[in-house]
Amino acid sequence: MGIDVLALGGNAILKENEPRTFENQNSNVKATSKSIAELLSSGILESALVTHGNGPQVGDEILKNEYASAEVPRLPMDAINAETEGFIGSLIVRSLNSEFKARGMKKEAVCVLTHTIVDRRDPAFEKPTKPVGPFYSYSELEKELRIERFEYAKFGNSYRKVVSSPKPVGIVELEAIKSLLKEGFVVVAGGGGGVPVYRSGNEYIGIACVIDKDATSGLLASAVGAESLNILTDVNYVYKNIKDPKSAIKNATVATMEKLIPSLQEGNIRPKVMACVDFVKRGGKVAKVGNLDRIEDVLNGKNCTVIRA
Repeated sequence: MGIDVLALGGNAILKENEPRTFENQNSNVKATSKSIAELLSSGILESALVTHGNGPQVGDEILKNEYASAEVPRLPMDAINAETEGFIGSLIVRSLNSEFKARGMKKEAVCVLTHTIVDRRDPAFEKPTKPVGPFYSYSELEKELRIERFEYAKFGNSYRKVVSSPKPVGIVELEAIKSLLKEGFVVVAGGGGGVPVYRSGNEYIGIACVIDKDATSGLLASAVGAESLNILTDVNYVYKNIKDPKSAIKNATVATMEKLIPSLQEGNIRPKVMACVDFVKRGGKVAKVGNLDRIEDVLNGKNCTVIRA
Protein backbone atom coordinates (compact mmCIF):
# COMPACT_ATOMS: atom_id res chain seq x y z
CA MET A 1 0.00 0.00 0.00
CA GLY A 2 1.67 3.18 -1.19
CA ILE A 3 1.14 6.21 1.03
CA ASP A 4 1.09 9.68 -0.50
CA VAL A 5 1.32 12.74 1.73
CA LEU A 6 -0.79 15.68 0.58
CA ALA A 7 0.43 18.89 2.22
CA LEU A 8 -2.38 21.37 1.62
CA GLY A 9 -1.36 24.99 1.31
CA GLY A 10 -3.31 27.89 2.74
CA ASN A 11 -5.31 28.22 -0.49
CA ALA A 12 -7.04 24.93 0.32
CA ILE A 13 -8.77 26.79 3.16
CA LEU A 14 -8.66 30.46 2.14
CA LYS A 15 -7.94 32.04 -1.23
CA GLU A 16 -5.74 35.12 -1.48
CA ASN A 17 -7.52 38.33 -0.35
CA GLU A 18 -10.68 36.35 0.45
CA PRO A 19 -12.70 37.34 3.57
CA ARG A 20 -11.86 34.92 6.39
CA THR A 21 -15.45 33.82 7.01
CA PHE A 22 -16.43 30.34 8.13
CA GLU A 23 -18.51 29.97 4.96
CA ASN A 24 -15.54 30.68 2.68
CA GLN A 25 -13.26 28.32 4.57
CA ASN A 26 -15.86 25.55 4.56
CA SER A 27 -16.53 26.02 0.83
CA ASN A 28 -12.83 25.84 -0.05
CA VAL A 29 -12.30 22.75 2.08
CA LYS A 30 -15.27 21.05 0.40
CA ALA A 31 -13.79 21.71 -3.05
CA THR A 32 -10.41 20.31 -2.00
CA SER A 33 -12.02 17.28 -0.35
CA LYS A 34 -13.99 16.55 -3.53
CA SER A 35 -10.74 16.45 -5.52
CA ILE A 36 -9.10 14.10 -3.00
CA ALA A 37 -12.15 11.79 -2.95
CA GLU A 38 -12.16 11.61 -6.76
CA LEU A 39 -8.49 10.62 -6.77
CA LEU A 40 -9.07 7.91 -4.17
CA SER A 41 -12.15 6.65 -6.01
CA SER A 42 -10.26 6.42 -9.32
CA GLY A 43 -7.28 4.63 -7.75
CA ILE A 44 -4.79 7.39 -8.56
CA LEU A 45 -4.47 7.74 -4.78
CA GLU A 46 -4.25 4.51 -2.81
CA SER A 47 -3.55 5.74 0.72
CA ALA A 48 -3.47 9.37 1.82
CA LEU A 49 -2.08 11.32 4.76
CA VAL A 50 -3.34 14.91 4.61
CA THR A 51 -1.64 17.84 6.34
CA HIS A 52 -2.64 21.50 6.27
CA GLY A 53 -1.73 25.02 7.33
CA ASN A 54 -3.44 27.25 9.90
CA GLY A 55 -1.62 30.60 9.73
CA PRO A 56 -4.58 32.97 9.16
CA GLN A 57 -6.71 31.06 11.67
CA VAL A 58 -4.04 31.32 14.38
CA GLY A 59 -3.77 35.04 13.67
CA ASP A 60 -7.52 35.46 14.08
CA GLU A 61 -7.57 33.53 17.35
CA ILE A 62 -4.74 35.65 18.75
CA LEU A 63 -6.74 38.77 17.85
CA LYS A 64 -9.81 37.36 19.62
CA ASN A 65 -7.66 36.69 22.68
CA GLU A 66 -6.37 40.26 22.62
CA TYR A 67 -9.77 41.91 22.16
CA ALA A 68 -11.52 39.78 24.78
CA SER A 69 -8.70 39.80 27.34
CA ALA A 70 -10.59 42.13 29.69
CA GLU A 71 -13.34 39.51 30.02
CA VAL A 72 -11.74 36.16 29.20
CA PRO A 73 -8.27 34.88 30.20
CA ARG A 74 -5.83 34.65 27.30
CA LEU A 75 -4.78 31.28 25.95
CA PRO A 76 -1.14 30.35 25.34
CA MET A 77 0.13 29.84 21.78
CA ASP A 78 0.14 26.03 21.98
CA ALA A 79 -3.53 26.02 23.02
CA ILE A 80 -4.43 28.33 20.13
CA ASN A 81 -2.60 26.03 17.75
CA ALA A 82 -4.57 23.07 19.09
CA GLU A 83 -7.86 24.96 18.67
CA THR A 84 -7.20 25.80 15.04
CA GLU A 85 -5.81 22.37 14.20
CA GLY A 86 -8.99 20.81 15.56
CA PHE A 87 -11.27 23.29 13.78
CA ILE A 88 -9.69 22.85 10.34
CA GLY A 89 -9.25 19.11 10.82
CA SER A 90 -12.95 18.81 11.58
CA LEU A 91 -13.87 20.67 8.39
CA ILE A 92 -11.63 18.43 6.27
CA VAL A 93 -12.82 15.17 7.85
CA ARG A 94 -16.50 16.08 7.57
CA SER A 95 -16.07 17.08 3.94
CA LEU A 96 -14.07 13.98 3.02
CA ASN A 97 -16.49 11.60 4.72
CA SER A 98 -19.44 13.30 3.01
CA GLU A 99 -17.73 12.82 -0.35
CA PHE A 100 -16.98 9.16 0.44
CA LYS A 101 -20.64 8.53 1.37
CA ALA A 102 -21.89 10.25 -1.79
CA ARG A 103 -19.73 7.91 -3.89
CA GLY A 104 -20.57 4.76 -1.95
CA MET A 105 -16.90 4.36 -1.01
CA LYS A 106 -15.86 2.17 1.89
CA LYS A 107 -13.47 4.84 3.10
CA GLU A 108 -13.36 6.90 6.26
CA ALA A 109 -11.31 9.94 7.19
CA VAL A 110 -10.12 10.63 10.71
CA CYS A 111 -8.33 13.61 12.26
CA VAL A 112 -5.46 13.06 14.68
CA LEU A 113 -4.76 16.15 16.76
CA THR A 114 -0.99 16.07 16.46
CA HIS A 115 1.65 17.12 19.00
CA THR A 116 5.03 17.80 17.43
CA ILE A 117 8.16 17.48 19.53
CA VAL A 118 10.83 20.18 19.42
CA ASP A 119 14.23 20.42 21.08
CA ARG A 120 14.43 23.23 23.65
CA ARG A 121 18.12 23.57 22.76
CA ASP A 122 17.26 24.40 19.14
CA PRO A 123 19.15 27.61 18.23
CA ALA A 124 15.89 29.00 16.83
CA PHE A 125 14.73 29.67 20.41
CA GLU A 126 17.56 32.16 20.82
CA LYS A 127 16.32 34.30 17.95
CA PRO A 128 12.52 34.52 17.56
CA THR A 129 11.67 35.73 14.05
CA LYS A 130 8.14 34.52 13.25
CA PRO A 131 5.58 37.36 13.55
CA VAL A 132 2.21 36.45 15.08
CA GLY A 133 -0.87 38.33 16.20
CA PRO A 134 -1.85 41.99 15.92
CA PHE A 135 0.18 45.13 15.24
CA TYR A 136 0.78 47.44 18.22
CA SER A 137 1.60 51.12 18.46
CA TYR A 138 4.45 51.98 20.83
CA SER A 139 2.04 52.97 23.62
CA GLU A 140 0.04 49.77 23.14
CA LEU A 141 3.25 47.75 23.21
CA GLU A 142 4.30 49.33 26.52
CA LYS A 143 0.91 48.44 27.99
CA GLU A 144 1.08 44.85 26.71
CA LEU A 145 4.58 44.34 28.08
CA ARG A 146 3.33 45.28 31.54
CA ILE A 147 0.82 42.42 31.25
CA GLU A 148 2.92 39.81 29.48
CA ARG A 149 6.63 39.64 28.65
CA PHE A 150 7.34 38.65 25.07
CA GLU A 151 9.78 39.22 22.22
CA TYR A 152 8.74 41.74 19.59
CA ALA A 153 9.98 43.29 16.36
CA LYS A 154 9.33 46.59 14.60
CA PHE A 155 7.47 46.60 11.30
CA GLY A 156 7.36 50.13 9.90
CA ASN A 157 5.85 52.27 12.65
CA SER A 158 4.23 49.33 14.42
CA TYR A 159 5.31 46.34 16.50
CA ARG A 160 4.37 42.65 16.54
CA LYS A 161 5.07 39.68 18.75
CA VAL A 162 7.66 37.33 17.32
CA VAL A 163 8.08 33.68 18.28
CA SER A 164 10.61 31.00 17.45
CA SER A 165 10.23 28.47 14.63
CA PRO A 166 12.25 25.40 15.68
CA LYS A 167 12.69 22.22 13.65
CA PRO A 168 10.30 19.36 14.40
CA VAL A 169 12.14 16.31 15.73
CA GLY A 170 9.32 13.88 16.52
CA ILE A 171 5.58 13.19 16.47
CA VAL A 172 3.88 12.09 19.71
CA GLU A 173 0.99 10.31 17.94
CA LEU A 174 3.14 8.66 15.24
CA GLU A 175 2.26 5.04 16.05
CA ALA A 176 -1.46 5.85 16.07
CA ILE A 177 -1.15 7.57 12.68
CA LYS A 178 0.73 4.58 11.23
CA SER A 179 -1.88 2.15 12.58
CA LEU A 180 -4.76 4.16 11.12
CA LEU A 181 -3.09 4.32 7.71
CA LYS A 182 -2.46 0.56 7.82
CA GLU A 183 -6.16 -0.01 8.53
CA GLY A 184 -7.10 2.01 5.43
CA PHE A 185 -8.18 5.28 6.99
CA VAL A 186 -7.47 8.61 5.31
CA VAL A 187 -5.61 10.44 8.06
CA VAL A 188 -5.61 14.20 8.60
CA ALA A 189 -2.68 15.09 10.86
CA GLY A 190 0.10 17.59 11.51
CA GLY A 191 -2.19 20.57 11.00
CA GLY A 192 -0.33 23.87 11.20
CA GLY A 193 2.85 21.93 11.93
CA GLY A 194 1.26 20.34 14.98
CA VAL A 195 0.96 21.56 18.57
CA PRO A 196 4.55 22.28 19.70
CA VAL A 197 5.70 20.42 22.81
CA TYR A 198 8.98 19.48 24.44
CA ARG A 199 9.79 16.55 26.69
CA SER A 200 10.59 17.04 30.37
CA GLY A 201 10.96 13.70 32.11
CA ASN A 202 7.73 11.85 31.39
CA GLU A 203 5.79 15.02 30.64
CA TYR A 204 5.06 16.76 27.35
CA ILE A 205 4.94 20.52 27.87
CA GLY A 206 3.49 23.07 25.46
CA ILE A 207 5.74 25.89 24.28
CA ALA A 208 5.16 29.23 22.53
CA CYS A 209 6.54 28.75 19.04
CA VAL A 210 5.40 28.05 15.49
CA ILE A 211 6.52 24.91 13.67
CA ASP A 212 6.70 25.15 9.90
CA LYS A 213 3.87 23.03 8.49
CA ASP A 214 5.92 21.83 5.53
CA ALA A 215 8.76 20.67 7.79
CA THR A 216 6.27 18.64 9.83
CA SER A 217 4.71 17.27 6.63
CA GLY A 218 8.12 16.09 5.46
CA LEU A 219 8.92 14.54 8.83
CA LEU A 220 5.58 12.71 8.87
CA ALA A 221 6.10 11.52 5.29
CA SER A 222 9.44 9.97 6.24
CA ALA A 223 8.14 8.50 9.48
CA VAL A 224 5.20 6.67 7.87
CA GLY A 225 7.30 5.47 4.92
CA ALA A 226 5.41 7.50 2.33
CA GLU A 227 6.23 7.03 -1.34
CA SER A 228 5.80 10.71 -2.09
CA LEU A 229 5.54 14.11 -0.46
CA ASN A 230 3.26 16.45 -2.42
CA ILE A 231 3.33 20.08 -1.35
CA LEU A 232 0.26 21.72 -2.86
CA THR A 233 0.25 25.49 -3.13
CA ASP A 234 -0.88 28.28 -5.49
CA VAL A 235 1.93 28.06 -8.08
CA ASN A 236 2.69 25.39 -10.67
CA TYR A 237 6.43 25.24 -10.11
CA VAL A 238 9.35 26.37 -8.01
CA TYR A 239 11.00 29.21 -9.94
CA LYS A 240 14.62 30.29 -9.92
CA ASN A 241 13.23 33.80 -10.39
CA ILE A 242 9.58 34.17 -9.41
CA LYS A 243 9.22 37.09 -11.85
CA ASP A 244 10.41 35.00 -14.80
CA PRO A 245 7.98 32.24 -15.89
CA LYS A 246 10.72 30.72 -18.04
CA SER A 247 12.79 29.97 -14.92
CA ALA A 248 10.40 27.21 -13.79
CA ILE A 249 12.12 24.11 -12.44
CA LYS A 250 10.42 20.95 -13.71
CA ASN A 251 12.79 18.17 -12.68
CA ALA A 252 15.71 18.49 -10.29
CA THR A 253 18.02 16.56 -8.02
CA VAL A 254 18.45 17.19 -4.31
CA ALA A 255 21.93 18.58 -4.98
CA THR A 256 20.56 21.12 -7.46
CA MET A 257 17.80 22.28 -5.11
CA GLU A 258 20.16 22.56 -2.14
CA LYS A 259 22.26 25.05 -4.09
CA LEU A 260 19.13 27.03 -4.95
CA ILE A 261 17.66 27.21 -1.42
CA PRO A 262 19.56 30.34 -0.22
CA SER A 263 18.16 32.37 -3.13
CA LEU A 264 14.53 31.38 -2.55
CA GLN A 265 12.00 33.57 -0.76
CA GLU A 266 12.23 32.98 2.97
CA GLY A 267 8.97 32.05 4.68
CA ASN A 268 7.26 31.21 1.40
CA ILE A 269 8.72 28.77 -1.13
CA ARG A 270 12.02 28.15 0.71
CA PRO A 271 10.58 26.00 3.54
CA LYS A 272 8.63 23.96 0.99
CA VAL A 273 11.78 23.15 -0.97
CA MET A 274 13.70 22.44 2.25
CA ALA A 275 11.00 19.98 3.34
CA CYS A 276 11.18 18.23 -0.04
CA VAL A 277 14.96 18.03 0.04
CA ASP A 278 15.00 16.66 3.59
CA PHE A 279 12.36 14.05 2.73
CA VAL A 280 14.31 12.73 -0.25
CA LYS A 281 17.60 12.78 1.69
CA ARG A 282 15.96 10.65 4.39
CA GLY A 283 15.18 8.03 1.76
CA GLY A 284 11.92 9.27 0.25
CA LYS A 285 11.33 8.29 -3.37
CA VAL A 286 10.08 11.61 -4.74
CA ALA A 287 8.89 15.03 -3.55
CA LYS A 288 6.85 17.49 -5.57
CA VAL A 289 5.74 21.11 -5.36
CA GLY A 290 2.75 22.09 -7.47
CA ASN A 291 -0.63 23.73 -7.78
CA LEU A 292 -3.47 22.54 -5.56
CA ASP A 293 -5.88 23.15 -8.45
CA ARG A 294 -3.91 20.61 -10.53
CA ILE A 295 -3.56 17.98 -7.84
CA GLU A 296 -3.93 15.03 -10.25
CA ASP A 297 -1.11 16.38 -12.40
CA VAL A 298 1.08 16.76 -9.32
CA LEU A 299 0.46 13.18 -8.22
CA ASN A 300 1.37 12.03 -11.72
CA GLY A 301 4.52 14.18 -11.73
CA LYS A 302 3.23 16.52 -14.45
CA ASN A 303 3.16 20.34 -14.56
CA CYS A 304 4.99 20.63 -11.23
CA THR A 305 8.48 20.60 -9.76
CA VAL A 306 9.69 17.03 -9.20
CA ILE A 307 12.64 16.43 -6.86
CA ARG A 308 14.54 13.16 -6.65
CA ALA A 309 17.85 12.00 -5.19
